[in-house]
Order: sequence, then structure tokens, then C-alpha cells
Amino acid sequence: MRFFSFFIFSILTFCGTQADAAVTLGTVGIRPGVEDVEGVTRDRLQYTIQPGGSISDVVDVVNNTDDVARVRMYSVDSTQSSDGTFAVEQASEQRDAIGAWITLAQNEVEIAPHSTMPISFSLIVPESISSEQREYQGGIMLEHIGQSTTTESGGIQLSTRTGVRVYVTIPGDIQQSAQITRFSVGALPGDPRTLDVTISIRNTGNVTQDLTIVTESDMSSAWERLIAFQQFPARTELRVQVLPGQTLTRHQTITRPWAGVLNVQAHVIYETNTGATSFVAEPVAIVCLPPWYVLVCLVMYIAFFLYAIIRRSIRKHIEHVVREHVQRSKHTK
Repeated sequence: MRFFSFFIFSILTFCGTQADAAVTLGTVGIRPGVEDVEGVTRDRLQYTIQPGGSISDVVDVVNNTDDVARVRMYSVDSTQSSDGTFAVEQASEQRDAIGAWITLAQNEVEIAPHSTMPISFSLIVPESISSEQREYQGGIMLEHIGQSTTTESGGIQLSTRTGVRVYVTIPGDIQQSAQITRFSVGALPGDPRTLDVTISIRNTGNVTQDLTIVTESDMSSAWERLIAFQQFPARTELRVQVLPGQTLTRHQTITRPWAGVLNVQAHVIYETNTGATSFVAEPVAIVCLPPWYVLVCLVMYIAFFLYAIIRRSIRKHIEHVVREHVQRSKHTK
């Protein structure tokens, strides 16, 4: 039987809550070692190294289970996922960059229950690397040994592994730039009360960019805010990471107001060597009409109102004609 192997790469991308995922989830995990004497935990392993240079560092393996954990560790190169985000290659694939540059002090270890074990490693950048590429990505991965880390269902073999991201920047002409390639707002299929905001960002620089997408929405006037039955202006923020030369697409949802003209604007903010910078997409205006059942009720109300006015006018006219007829009759007698 032929099996396909899918690896779920659990990246520790944020300091604190996710960097301590192994602790909070009661499992076994790996994270960057402390960076300094103050005990600050890094969210990734990131270095700037000249060709031919090297560094030594540490990763922490955390076992928060009640059993002894046997794990295997190895380094791999990065690859592009289907949506342009960070991913890593499989252990069986050839290592050409970071996966080949890292040497771990230990590849298999046993960790006591509820304990942390530091594992040292070295990273050597070859002198012969290309002078055109300024950043390399990869990961240090961890897998269980002798435990059920795979499940089989319907001819598919699923494997899970956790890891730490590794970035190496080669000094030189570092270019940090990005651009919005798509920005649109449209109805969400099957949900008429929700709008889908789509934004695509391309990293036009040569190093990874950590970006913040800011989406702002507001009604065109004060009276429209009043009848929208929502809090305006509204603002949402989303942090993303875009690899060099890649395009990342993200979707956000906002609630469609009952009526009025909704203006939606997107900003992208990122850090450069000279400080924070941002760029703006062209604003999108959405004409929001009430739902059909509201329109039907409104039309019925207007029709009933007009009917009442017309009926009253006709009745007054008839009463007036009758009065005039009665008065003429009396005058004739």
C-alpha cells in the first residue's frame, strides 16, 4: 500500500504563550534557548553571519508529560507552502542550506518528566555560498521515538513534529520592501451580513518581512453611522510574515452595515533598518443596501401609508361633495 506523509510543523513564533507551547499543552516541544542572563526567550533563531563564519547556540527541549520522552532532532531546509508561508522540507529530503549547515550536539535524547534539557548546536556558513541571496531559512525539528506519532487512515500516514525556525542573513545589500498586489471587498458566500476583505502582499525585498495589516472601515457620514447599528469607525490588525519574493494572501471579515456607504481602507506597516514604514492600498467603497426582507417590509409600510392617505383624501372628498349637495338641496327648498 502506498502511503503519503504529511508533516504538521508547529512553529514557535511568539514569545511567551507560544514559545512555551510545550509547557502549556502538556506535551513535548522545542524552543529557542534563553538569549541572555535576563532569561528572555526568543521567538526564533535569527543570525547575521558572514560567509565562512559560524555561531554556537542552544535550543531547549521541554517535556511536560508524566513519562520519560525519547526524541529525535534534526535540521532541515525551508520550503514554500501552498499559500506562500514558511514551511520546512521532510527529513528524507536533501539538505542544501541551513539543514546542512547545522550540527547538533545530540540527535537523540531522553528527557525526564516535567523537565527541560538544553541541546547545543553549531551553524557554519560556507564561504562558497551565493552572494546574490541574502537570507536563508530552515528549522530544527523534533520527533518522538517509540511513541505513536503517526496515525493511518484511508491509506494516508500522518506524522506530527514540532520545530524552531532558523534564519540566517548574509551581510550586504539588504533590501526591505513590500507592496500590496490585491485589495478587494466583497460579499461572503452564504452569509449576506458579512463582508470578506482580501489583501495580497508581495515581499519585493531580499529578506523576510514581518508585517502588520491594518484594516479600517467607516461610514461616509454621521447619519449613516447612526443607522448602521454598529460601532464605527472600526479597526483590525493582523501580523503576518512574508518570505522574500513571495506573495501572501489573507482574508478578514467585517460585518456589513444595514445601509449606507461603507469605506474600507488597508495599511501595511513593517520595520526597516531606518525605522517603521507603511504603505496604503486604494480605498474601496461598498454601497450597503438593507436585506430584501427589510426592503419588502419598508415597501409594504410605504404602500400602507400611501393607501391610508389616499383613502382619507377620498373620504374627505366624498364628505365634502355630500355636504355641498345637502346645502344646495336646502337652498333650493
